[in-house]
Amino acid sequence: MVPPGCSRYIAKLSKPLGIVLEETKDGRLLVGEVQAGGNAERHNETATADKLIRKGDQIVAVSGFTRAGASQVYGEIEVRGGEKMVRVVVGSQPQDKRWDIVVSAISSHLAGMLVELEFQRCE
Repeated sequence: MVPPGCSRYIAKLSKPLGIVLEETKDGRLLVGEVQAGGNAERHNETATADKLIRKGDQIVAVSGFTRAGASQVYGEIEVRGGEKMVRVVVGSQPQDKRWDIVVSAISSHLAGMLVELEFQRCE
């Protein structure tokens, strides 16, 4: 549920994301900075006003990739088994593990894959 006075939006970014994350004492993960020239700033150049990534926006969910199953090799080509995108809800994770879980989820994206981040902004 989105709290009253808040809105949510999704941004899909390439790595490096171009944002600096900060963790609050109560375990929330916030945008501490949008880096000049980074992918988040490039996103902002084409985004609608309600989907601009801003300092203070809270990350409420992030995409991650799970890889399970055996790989198979066909000649010189390796095909991985069981690759699946998952949505990690930040608030459902233990408070003392949120940072590590979000960083791991972001890191699980291979080069060229877009990281899907859901942000919440409360006015």
